[in-house]
Amino acid sequence: MNVKITTIFSLLLAVFVLLIVAAPVRAIPISPDKYYFDVQFGTVIEDRLLIMGRPELEDRTTLYITPVGMIKEGEEHERSFYLPDVQDPAEPANWITVETPSIEIGPGEEVWVDWKMEPTRYAGCGTNLVALAVTDSPLEREGEEGGVITMRKQLISQIHLTMVATDEGICSENTVNLELLAFSIDSRFPLFNYDTVPFVTRIRNNGNLISRSPQGYIEVFGLGDKITVDFNPEMLDIYPSTTRRFDNTWIDENYPHEGNFFEKLLYEISHLRIGRYEARLGVTKNADPALVATASFWIIPWRILAVLVGTMLLVSVGRRFAGRKNKRGREV
Repeated sequence: MNVKITTIFSLLLAVFVLLIVAAPVRAIPISPDKYYFDVQFGTVIEDRLLIMGRPELEDRTTLYITPVGMIKEGEEHERSFYLPDVQDPAEPANWITVETPSIEIGPGEEVWVDWKMEPTRYAGCGTNLVALAVTDSPLEREGEEGGVITMRKQLISQIHLTMVATDEGICSENTVNLELLAFSIDSRFPLFNYDTVPFVTRIRNNGNLISRSPQGYIEVFGLGDKITVDFNPEMLDIYPSTTRRFDNTWIDENYPHEGNFFEKLLYEISHLRIGRYEARLGVTKNADPALVATASFWIIPWRILAVLVGTMLLVSVGRRFAGRKNKRGREV
């Protein structure tokens, strides 16, 4: 019975591995993944998209390049894409013309796709969002107004079009208006042993322009050397009228995270940190005015305390034992 079960399991495992190896590679790299343009009414944008065939592709593949609408969702990386109503002149996706809507690409090949964008007089001030979708099958419209579509991130090239002037004149009210909603320690109990302290920051952009990669630092003060953590090293943007969540973590690169108890103990003793610490956020690059806030947490090095308490207990027990021994000696 056990032999049969083992045989069946081995066959299933072999089939599973075969399916994985034989599965076609659908992710096709594209470049760039983001465009940024500042234009005025009457400007025609002409650019190119590079599509690269992975060397491991087995056959030539037909790909389709389609302009789609883009909407920012949530506070992290979520976005939704949709096929717009082709009769809507105010839809940015309808301003784009792709010279070759479909191409063939083989292993290791590179294909350039030319496209152009001509905003209509319905283009609004501020940053307009649109994208180029690269798919292995044509996108189909669901109903007259189109439908939301789901695609892998590496198959989307985002286009951020900022209108600085429309057919009605200069967009004098274009602005980036950042509001710091929260800066805190991302833990219910802000108590830590040494490092791995998580920070969460929420910033809202109340303006109509995209905020390009606001950056700064989180500095931590307390016993020991000052700690500096880069804020937004991924250079994430904050879209108009949306809130972005940023996650940062202080991790000491020299700390022996994979070490044993005594290696960690020796490091914590030689780099002693204990007590209350204050974290200060300062977002100064691409943020006017600067965003500043503070948060506090505690570091209690339990390994050091455990060794101290254990040593004290051993000393106390040793003294009692020695005292009893001396007492018996005097009695004799």
